[in-house]
Amino acid sequence: MLRRFIWPAALFFTIIAIGAQQPDIRVEVERVNLLVTVTDKNGRFITNIEQDRFQVFEDGKTQTITNFDNPTDLPIQLALMLDTSGSVRTQLDFEKEAARRFIYSVLLPQDQALLANFDRGVSLLHDYTNRPADIAREIDHLAAGGGTALLDAIQRITVEKMSFGIDRKVIVLVSDGLDRDSQSTKKDALRVLQAQGVTLYCIGTNRFSADQKKEGWSLLEELAEKTGGLSLFPYAVERLEESFEQINQELRSQYLIAYSPTKIERDGSFRKIRVKLRKGGGLRIRHRQGYYAPQAEAEGGG
Repeated sequence: MLRRFIWPAALFFTIIAIGAQQPDIRVEVERVNLLVTVTDKNGRFITNIEQDRFQVFEDGKTQTITNFDNPTDLPIQLALMLDTSGSVRTQLDFEKEAARRFIYSVLLPQDQALLANFDRGVSLLHDYTNRPADIAREIDHLAAGGGTALLDAIQRITVEKMSFGIDRKVIVLVSDGLDRDSQSTKKDALRVLQAQGVTLYCIGTNRFSADQKKEGWSLLEELAEKTGGLSLFPYAVERLEESFEQINQELRSQYLIAYSPTKIERDGSFRKIRVKLRKGGGLRIRHRQGYYAPQAEAEGGG
């Protein structure tokens, strides 16, 4: 049965029509927030770097850092999205158990998390809460079946549930990446993720599926990379929990950097971001690759 996107009436913030027209994305860019992860060559998180060592560039021009937070337990706005299409049926029980443990370990009192599942449609199973037991209870009820509209699901959750709130916006997505039913394109999904400053973490289930299809890998990898997140592909269902824990550790090891862009034109263009370290010494930096500037409204429209 085709699932619908189900929201309580009071929770509608933006109405969009997937495939019929693009969502109306309104973003006033007075400050750009960046979640920055720094690791050494062995992948260990480096969490003791001072602000004066960071340099931020937008379209090649130096920007002034206006806010800086060392890795702390700053609040996180988290959307946990689980693929419940027919292609993940055999591993769904393992996904559910790993997701339950993750939500208990990651969610702190100051955080807010929601739970959504998707197949041909996307459903909000529990709205934002800081109570992990509420999310875990809904995870228990998940069942697999239907096709996969992954990009549609990302787009709707991002626009309708992550266009407001705090500075640290994160989606954790568990899927095989085999999108068969979306009307949205990869470009559509990336545009809304980058517009809202959402970092996407993907856990791919391809390696331990029956046919081990790699078709969905590149989609998950690109979405994560361009938003500053991470894509993980555990070899076995028993390793799912390790992937969740790696994401949890990263979320508590990031720097939050903000700047006010020097380019103020409202032209809707994509602005490329690069963060560098003075005396980096081989350290690796990961962050979102850019954002879309707001688009000036046409005069005398109608």
